Amino acid sequence: MRGWRCWRGRVVARRACHRLSAAQDGVFAPGPSPGPLAFRGLRLGLMAGADLDDPAVPETLAETGAELLVSLSATPFRREPADRAIDRAVPRVVETGLPLLALNLHAAQGEAIWPGGGFALNADCALAARWPEAANGLWLTDWRAGPQGWACAPQPLPPLEAEPARLWRALAFALAEAVARGGFSGVLVDPAQGEAAALCAALAAPLPVWPAEAAGAEAGHAREAALWAEAEARRALLVNAADKTALALGEGHRAGHFAPLRDLFRTELAALAVAHGLPAPPGDAGTEGLLRGLLEEHKGVDALAAGGYDPGEVPELWRRMAGAAGSRRRAPEGPRLSRHGFGRDPIGHGFTHATTE
Repeated sequence: MRGWRCWRGRVVARRACHRLSAAQDGVFAPGPSPGPLAFRGLRLGLMAGADLDDPAVPETLAETGAELLVSLSATPFRREPADRAIDRAVPRVVETGLPLLALNLHAAQGEAIWPGGGFALNADCALAARWPEAANGLWLTDWRAGPQGWACAPQPLPPLEAEPARLWRALAFALAEAVARGGFSGVLVDPAQGEAAALCAALAAPLPVWPAEAAGAEAGHAREAALWAEAEARRALLVNAADKTALALGEGHRAGHFAPLRDLFRTELAALAVAHGLPAPPGDAGTEGLLRGLLEEHKGVDALAAGGYDPGEVPELWRRMAGAAGSRRRAPEGPRLSRHGFGRDPIGHGFTHATTE
């Protein structure tokens, strides 16, 4: 990732990431430690990507004369408080004594959603301004030099978006971007996938949405082929309504271009549906509690059994999950919402019954 400084239509400076993220490490070479950029008499400490997470980068900028830190990042959406980015930036302000302006990418592609948004922190760590996630247009902030350095004039702070609405917006945006980037004419959903399919259709509004006529076809490969044929005929993005529970257990068909719900357990889908006045998909809290223990808490079968779960049910669920790895490899991609979403299972996963915490 690079940070750019443009003036009158010309690129006059570039900055490469010095601190690489885990996904970039081993793929890209880190750029040199950055120095300040001169802009209208102001020395900007421009940081790209994960530079803000490395205390040495802003410290070097401060030591070489930066007066204002500027962070341009592409931090993906996660199901965590929307102001977590501010919490991560505060230590950099404390360490350098400099104000900070941060902006995040707003886009979606494949499994990644970048929610956008931004904020301005003054040198005393006071939050002077906040740009809402997914906001479009030009964001104006008023910066002035004073005896203590540069400061941003306080703006009215917009309220933080509630989690159900934030999650819904992110999923709808990811689905709309998948349609736009793929050049599709709309969305095709399979009503046979029940309440989850209705949830996908609601997420796709106001795009054109068609219920698949192949939904009543016989099960198996013939039905999947019928769904693909109808999607091709309509030039539609075929949505698969599979959720995290279905992927874990190898349930349902795997036809589809995109699976917007694949990183949500069925009980989470139920809460999302109820919040938007839709029928709730049936879920099993006990089964999903076990799946969370295996997938997100990294507990082994023995540890879960010792924690009060049925000693006979835990190994059986583990075997089903391990045996569904091949099915998950054929599943369509979808947005990553958590730190423990399914990726592409390796052919030889190496899981053993004795997996421990």
